[in-house]
Order: sequence, then structure tokens, then C-alpha cells
Amino acid sequence: MAAEFVTLRDGSDPTCQLLPPGQANAPIIHPEPLLTPIEPDRSVLLDPREAARDLRHKLPIEERVRRDQTLERYMRMHKVLVGKAGAVQLAEIHHTLKGEFNTERLSVAGWAAIESALMATDIPLEDRLDLFQSGATAWAKAYNHQNATEEYRKSYDRSASHRIALDMAVLPLFEGIIRGNVNDEAIVKAFDDCLMVAQSNANYLRAARKADDSGAMGSHIGLAYECNTLLAHNRKYSSTWFVVPTMERCDRGTFYRRQTHDLLVINQRYGSILSATPVEVKARGGLADQVRYYALLVQGKMHLSVPGKDRPEYTLHAIEAVIAGTASEYEEAVAEAATQSLTNLIRAYHAGRVLSRAASKRSVTLFRGSEVVREWHADPWPQGMLGQAALAA
Repeated sequence: MAAEFVTLRDGSDPTCQLLPPGQANAPIIHPEPLLTPIEPDRSVLLDPREAARDLRHKLPIEERVRRDQTLERYMRMHKVLVGKAGAVQLAEIHHTLKGEFNTERLSVAGWAAIESALMATDIPLEDRLDLFQSGATAWAKAYNHQNATEEYRKSYDRSASHRIALDMAVLPLFEGIIRGNVNDEAIVKAFDDCLMVAQSNANYLRAARKADDSGAMGSHIGLAYECNTLLAHNRKYSSTWFVVPTMERCDRGTFYRRQTHDLLVINQRYGSILSATPVEVKARGGLADQVRYYALLVQGKMHLSVPGKDRPEYTLHAIEAVIAGTASEYEEAVAEAATQSLTNLIRAYHAGRVLSRAASKRSVTLFRGSEVVREWHADPWPQGMLGQAALAA
């Protein structure tokens, strides 16, 4: 579904018929870098944020309080995939927030429904698919609102629309889990859409660098390394092991800060999620970060890049070339090294002890100690892989 919201691999816009209502003339990539915010005539165009606030203030005070409390209840949940009881709570949260008017709350509504549909294995399939579809609709609304806001303000987003598009890109995988059949078509579709979101994010990053917008650069660089982590793993096209973005509450540090993470490595079989490995992605980190986070720490500059080529675009271009069948020996070595480095990290993390104190014992999300990862940390590249990349260069 993310293909509906980004430019195609050759740089052209997708057909307008694929775009959501009202978005035919608002692709995610601006044709020219927008260097300075432009204040439009407010008598002609209303700021979507102001419009959302106006709509919200028309609600009864009791309803506003109820929605605020529901949002906090969601954020206070542990940063793990819930059990069956938690799935019921998430369905209630979704139905409370799906009528909201801003990006964050609509994104929360979408995630609540998707997670509930994934984990509520004791309810009929039709009900799970209804929840799934309702969650996808909430994400589409969140994307439309965010995109309209950016069009109004004529400024770079801080990767919000790209993050929602990345969530939507893996919907085929989520639907496959719910149906008990993650087929080849879903795997390829999800990978291609994630790749296009990463390409679009890279275009925004280049424009932000040109505009010297440090805030936008930091946001898009962070997402770029997350995309590279997902793509480096999922290019293996496995139906049982794949990486997806994590839930909305999981990358917030307000509650349960040590459980914070960006991605999940899902291990599933015939629709049953056997395990979910949390991954925190940083451009660069140290041993202090490994102690701080319970999740597996992936450092983009160290684990996904070759020395001297640590910008996320280099690894992304290598993966693009491999998928397109045009890769040089060097690009093949870079892509393969990133994949093997990530695989080794996941294996080392799985060898660590389970931190039972970190979250509920009923969850398939397992936080582990990083002692094995720290031992391996000094030499993250697979034996000989870095040398191959250097020679190919």
C-alpha cells in the first residue's frame, strides 16, 4: 500500500487513480526543494492543524477527556506485543480514537487495531480482518492529514508521513499472519513498498541537506537507518522471519524507557507469532546505549555501512542495485555484508539471557541481556566480508 503514497523507482509519480481521495496532486516528494516555509493566504486555505483543533473543541468536554485518557492508557502499556486480554483493550482503544483528527492519534488508532487483530487469535477470522481493515483506514487518514499539513506549511516533514507509509508498506505481511499464510506475493509486495518508502525518504534527506535543515536531516537520517535495517533483513524474502516497524507506543521514552525500540523481528509460522525480537536503531551508539536499552542495539554506521561510506544512502543504493540486478561486485559485497552483520547481531542477541523482569511473561516479545552482543561487538563484520567490499571498491 505504501506504493500509493510515494514516487516510483524511476522517479515518476504513481498514477492518480492509486492515490487516496484528495491526494492526486500531493505526492510525498516535492518536485523542488522547499527551502523556506511559505505562509499562504488563510482566507483561502485553512491550516489542517487548526481545522483539527476546531473540530476537537466542538466535542463535549467529557468526550475529549475520555479520548485523552484513552491515549494515555495506550502509551502506558508495556512496549511488547500483547496477549489475548490486551488485544481486547486495544480494540476498545481503537474504537475510541479512530474518530480523532490529528496524525498521532490516528496512527495510534491504526496500531491498536492492527496489533489487536494480530494477537486476538481466539476471535473469528472475519472479526480480525474487520479490525485489520479499520486499522489500515486509520493509517490512511493519518497519512492524508499529515500530508495536507505539509502541503499547507510548504516545509519538510520530520519523517512523520514516511513513517506512516512504512507502516502501511508492511500491511501485506500483517494480513498474511492474520490469515495464516504469508505468501510470496505478500513478501515481495511488502519489500518493494518498503524500498520505495526508503527511496522517498532518501530524496527528502538530500533536499534537507541542501536546505541545511538540521532538524529534518536528523529525523530522516534516523528513519533511513531503520529502513536499511528492515531492507537488509527482508531482502532474504523469508516467510517465517521478517522485520516490521514496531507499535506507536514503543518508540516513545515517556513510559518504560528501557523497553524503547524501533523495529520488531517477527518469527511466525502459519499465522502463529512464535517470537518478536525488539530492535533499537541508532546511527551511532556505544556500550552505554547497550546497557540503557533492553532491545538489540543496531548501529547504522557500524553494522550496516562500510568504513568511509557510512551515510545511509550508500547501503540503500547497494540494496537497490542488487534488487534491480545491476549491482557491481562492490555493491553486492556491501549489501551482503549488511545482511550478514545484522543476522549475526540477531543470533548473538538471541543467545543472551531472557530478562523476565522487563515485561509480561505472556508476551511473545522477549527482551534479552546484551552480554553476548557486547562480546561480539568489537568485530561486527562477517569474516572476510569487509575485505571483499574493500577489494571490490
